Amino acid sequence: MGEDNLVTDELREKIRRAHWKETTCGGKIPLHSYITIYKHKEDAELVKELVDLIEKHGYDGYFYKAKFRYLNLDDYKYWHYEDLVNREKIR
Repeated sequence: MGEDNLVTDELREKIRRAHWKETTCGGKIPLHSYITIYKHKEDAELVKELVDLIEKHGYDGYFYKAKFRYLNLDDYKYWHYEDLVNREKIR
């Protein structure tokens, strides 16, 4: 299934309006942004939606030796870890 079929305009708008926070970690960790379930109610709902999409339609990949499930939507690669969803611009 293509990514265009996975994401509604409504979901794209939620993603656009989310309170994405840039990472401040450096070193070997690439620059990316994240949302968490703790700061904003609307972000918590979006995290749940994105985790569901990632799990159902994503692909497995590795960051060093750690296995994650990823999903490419529009210009970003998304993955989740515990209580947050990360995204990185696809180059």
